[in-house]
Amino acid sequence: MENEVMITVLNEVLEEQKLANQKIDELVLIVSSLNEMNRKLVSNFEAFENKPAQVDLRSTEILISRSADEIKRLIEEQPKEIKQEKRYLFFPESNVTEYYDVCMKWLLRIVVASYLFFLLHYLIERLTGH
Repeated sequence: MENEVMITVLNEVLEEQKLANQKIDELVLIVSSLNEMNRKLVSNFEAFENKPAQVDLRSTEILISRSADEIKRLIEEQPKEIKQEKRYLFFPESNVTEYYDVCMKWLLRIVVASYLFFLLHYLIERLTGH
């Protein structure tokens, strides 16, 4: 009886081994087909160059320039506020240093001229005795 049990068990193991071998063969076929697909994808990927599509921006540039021109025209057409100012400036708003240079030179000339005038007047009175 032991032989029969052993034969039965061995037959069952043999059947399971056959089924396992079939499944392994199926897996080998699947893996080989996946490898082939992977090779094709890699070759397609290597052949594919990552170039950006050429975009024609000329129409966009034209549209932007037209829009900018339209904005400029609208700004120029808006009514402008006119302010009338009457100002009396004793000192200039620009070129202040040049203004003071000229003023100081003329002030110095006037002071020297008036000093010389009074000195000459004094000398004439002294010499003439008046």
